[in-house]
Amino acid sequence: MLSTYGNLIKRIVARGLLACAITGAGSAADCTAITTEADETPILSRTEAIFASQESAFSEEAIVTPGHPYSTAGSETEPGLEDYPHIFSTDVWNPQRFWYTERPNILNQSASGDWDAMKIINTDRPDFTDVASVVGKGVLQVETGYSYRERSEFGQDVILQTVPEALLRWGTTDHFEWRLKWDLGYTNATIYDRATNSSTHIDGVSDISAGFKWAFVDQDDWVPMQTIVGRLVLPTGSKDFSGNTVQPGIIYIYNWQVRRWWFIRGATGVDWLTESFTVFNNPDYTGGPVDINVQRDYRVRWSQSISSYMQISKRVGMFAEWFALYRQQAANNAPDNYYDFGLYYYVTPNFQLDARIGQRINGVDGDTGEYFSGFGVS
Repeated sequence: MLSTYGNLIKRIVARGLLACAITGAGSAADCTAITTEADETPILSRTEAIFASQESAFSEEAIVTPGHPYSTAGSETEPGLEDYPHIFSTDVWNPQRFWYTERPNILNQSASGDWDAMKIINTDRPDFTDVASVVGKGVLQVETGYSYRERSEFGQDVILQTVPEALLRWGTTDHFEWRLKWDLGYTNATIYDRATNSSTHIDGVSDISAGFKWAFVDQDDWVPMQTIVGRLVLPTGSKDFSGNTVQPGIIYIYNWQVRRWWFIRGATGVDWLTESFTVFNNPDYTGGPVDINVQRDYRVRWSQSISSYMQISKRVGMFAEWFALYRQQAANNAPDNYYDFGLYYYVTPNFQLDARIGQRINGVDGDTGEYFSGFGVS
């Protein structure tokens, strides 16, 4: 109604009638050229500017009024509706559009209360890239899983099964948590050597790491949420799977929330590792008894990853990811590149089932390949 009234006044001004009323001019023709002594700006122009300003204010009010056009304006013009951090410059306020800022998930299913994508359980598994958020003050979260992995390289085929891949997270504030991680857990490995037609079986437990996660920057439009994860791998595993020394590592995570249902995050990390590997000693390749020797490779490993997470419906989410491992000072410094996909199913807002599958997409030679899959409960 106010907008209609403003338009009516503007039409009156356009005919010169309001300017005549203000100055007492005798005709509409005289009105269009009248100025004040102190200001050479035509009264008509200044009056139109005033009503343009008023109309702008009315249009901002109309954004949240049924029946009026919607805007793609950012947080500055929608302060009451920006209830979660995201990239404000991409806002769309038309509920009929797929890109609607308040859309709860891809299928647009109602997900209020604890089912909101901002409130359901947020885990570091099953993808390689950790989430940027922490669990929250006073929250204890347990994440577990199982993985199956096949790798072929340098004439060896390795089948590796690991469980429970446990991670314990305890939030002391809304920006800080302590972490205890049994990265692989119990490990069952079968190693085939094609040159000697021999195999061996090794099992044991991996080392445990202790560390923290600190979310030190919250997202602000295009500035991502930023988090540091620090850890120390402790020599607690069995001899075939332990580094037998303390191994430090650090990860820098950066996360953009684009919509309530879509997150894009990356991670850059470095670890100072001492890893065991198996050497088959049978120089004449006669197929007789094989001497298996566990040796250790000292190296620096860099990692880089990008992951895209999407909430499909109230109970189902998914991710797609690329990650790479780069080595320095190792016996083999060739990089490993991987991609993987996964699904999340939320039984309750705090109980998650997950599954993933992926593979290595490059190798040192044509003989190199790796495939992995797994599932988890958190």
